[in-house]
Amino acid sequence: MALLAGMALFVMAVLSNPLLAEQPETGDTEVKLNYVTMNDMADYFTPKHKKKPLTSTLDLPNGESRGIRCNVTEQNVEVDTNLDGKPDTKISQSGKIVELTISDESGAKRKYAVMLWRDDRFVQKQWYYYTASAVSGVIEGKKFLVIDDNCNGKYNDFGEDAIIVAPSKAGWFLSSVLDFGKGLIEIAVEADGSAASYHPFIGTTGTVDALSKLSKANFKPLVFVVKNEDRSFNVIRPDSKPSIVPIGKYNIERAIIDRTIEVIGAAHPPFDILKDNTTTIEWGGPFTMLFYASPGPDYPRAVYAADPNNHLFYCEPPYIKGEKGEVYVGSKEWCEPEQVLNSADSEAPQKWFFTAEKLNFNIEILDIKTRKSMNSLKFYSAGQPAPQPSQPAPYYWLPFTWEYKQLRGNYLLRVTCPTSRAFKEAVYEEKIELK
Repeated sequence: MALLAGMALFVMAVLSNPLLAEQPETGDTEVKLNYVTMNDMADYFTPKHKKKPLTSTLDLPNGESRGIRCNVTEQNVEVDTNLDGKPDTKISQSGKIVELTISDESGAKRKYAVMLWRDDRFVQKQWYYYTASAVSGVIEGKKFLVIDDNCNGKYNDFGEDAIIVAPSKAGWFLSSVLDFGKGLIEIAVEADGSAASYHPFIGTTGTVDALSKLSKANFKPLVFVVKNEDRSFNVIRPDSKPSIVPIGKYNIERAIIDRTIEVIGAAHPPFDILKDNTTTIEWGGPFTMLFYASPGPDYPRAVYAADPNNHLFYCEPPYIKGEKGEVYVGSKEWCEPEQVLNSADSEAPQKWFFTAEKLNFNIEILDIKTRKSMNSLKFYSAGQPAPQPSQPAPYYWLPFTWEYKQLRGNYLLRVTCPTSRAFKEAVYEEKIELK
């Protein structure tokens, strides 16, 4: 993907003329910021690039209130780009970036851009919009972008907007405390994106290394976030060196491998970051699968079971589990099925599984002694046939079921994902009883 291919080639013309920082009377260093239309937004990763359904308005400030007028049909969208209340620009192409004008309560007008996208998967088409707006600046010699990730027209929403430090094209939530390479700073950003101010962080720090003990993995994270109480830090620096963070006890909060693979801490043990010390996080393979436990809030547990009344074996799509307990899941944006799975699990009869990579699985029931496969149909896919040949195939899980007929006794369940890019070596084996 362009995101991965361009990671090492981060050259932004919009950032080629850094502005000098100024020192205001408060003692903070002030940085002027420049507006940027993100024409290459698809090449970047941000944690919460919010998609909003488009109806009759874009939910952006228009001066007195909110709402940029639009006319929307299934085939095209007309947008009021000059803030006169009349839609004037027609867009028929999905993925098109539109530059327009927004206005704060003060009446000050400024540039803004959105990308319009049409979902053609269903009979009734739906238009959506994302931000394509950012502001750029330089702190301690490092070029950076603040992206209005929640698409509300402001650039100062901590935990909602995103910050990316060059040369990376992947970033994390805007935070009040950041590592720009020479030490931690505390930062504030003006809502309109006109300026930022910062000063050195006062407190005891250590460093954390999230790369050198990543085991048996053919990937590296774009983002790796550790959390201490109510503060989170992305510890992947553009130079790949250990990142500076305040001392304390931390957990893995989230990591991003690519657009279809995310990591949550799950059962990974907490770790201490000590003064003037480097803590190295152990994670990665060998990989297996996770059944019978929820990896985290909003993630249902995956189960398998034998139904003796109907002589059926039942299996749901599992999550991938690392050796140290972290769990690999799919992103909501790219791996959300189009319908729930009807589960036999009494605790959650309907489930939304976000499976990393939209994985396919091989599910085998083996004779324990000979390891001969008892079931002829093994391939388990969530890519279901499209209703019409001209339509893209829908993505949803159906329970894997196998009628085991006269078989009784103990067998071995073996689950693998041999077509996976990242987890080809992952194996799950467990004894089961067919009654």
